[in-house]
Amino acid sequence: MKTRIHSLKGSVLVPVMAALLSACGGGGDSTTSSTSTTSYTLSGTVPGTVIELFCTGGLYYRTNSTDNGTSEHPFSIQVPSGLDCHVVMTTNEDDTATRVISPIRFIEGTTSGDVLNLKGDLALGFVALEMDPSKIIDSNGDGVIDEPFEVTLPDDAEAVADPSYDALDSDGDGIPNVYEDDDNDGYFNSEDDDDDNDGYPDDQDEDHANDQDEDGVEDDYDRDVDNDGYEDDTTTTPDTTTPVTEYTVQKGRLLASQCAQCHGTDGYSTTSWDSIREESGDSSEIIEEMNEYSTAHIMGAQAIGYTDEERQALAEWLSGN
Repeated sequence: MKTRIHSLKGSVLVPVMAALLSACGGGGDSTTSSTSTTSYTLSGTVPGTVIELFCTGGLYYRTNSTDNGTSEHPFSIQVPSGLDCHVVMTTNEDDTATRVISPIRFIEGTTSGDVLNLKGDLALGFVALEMDPSKIIDSNGDGVIDEPFEVTLPDDAEAVADPSYDALDSDGDGIPNVYEDDDNDGYFNSEDDDDDNDGYPDDQDEDHANDQDEDGVEDDYDRDVDNDGYEDDTTTTPDTTTPVTEYTVQKGRLLASQCAQCHGTDGYSTTSWDSIREESGDSSEIIEEMNEYSTAHIMGAQAIGYTDEERQALAEWLSGN
């Protein structure tokens, strides 16, 4: 499903409010397109957040976390293999006065880095991002934290990359170029019509006109010039998305958000874990399976938290009824 956190304004990208409810735990919507035939899942939970990835060759991916009624909203996003990617997470993304934009720095054992290069699926766990702008260090008031937010990875993740040259972060401070404030005027580059404050709009400025999305990759070498999440030489037609205001809440689907952490978005697994959606057309069979585990088993421990009514709603949704 393809949508954008940004819309183009000449060469300027402006965050918008689109937060879409998606399948249980899977992230509201996700732009994922590349020539790579292999992709991996980056997942975790956050306090209501937009997740963006700025990757090799100017490729761009984003997703919304899913509001599951708790303070830890799940998300997942598919990332093609072989890409070095900066990860940026934004809380309160629909309000420029209170949003907090957090580039992420990853800690893996004794190694740290501002770039991920996935070699397998990676679960971040809960990322405790700040939601109160008064509690962050933001010297120029542009809503972007001055130092990347640190997230610790498992020691065996083997995901932290250290490129010798990083076009997406020209000064190597962990803040991607699009979220730098080059002229220190309180507007980060992708929201600033005149990054260098020379009096010329960026799309008319020789220094900026060849980098429309201001990610540091010149248009001639940028595989996604307009940051729509699709390579520019593809003809993929975006899917029609459903705004949250038109979304019909399904109780079973919301309850099953917990299941997605192991069994995949909408219950369709892409890993060695079993798929559980529509594996059985009989909800009573699913309830029977939920009840057969002891509380010492992870499934029994999960199921014991539901009432009989909730189990019935969950089972009906999983069975496709």
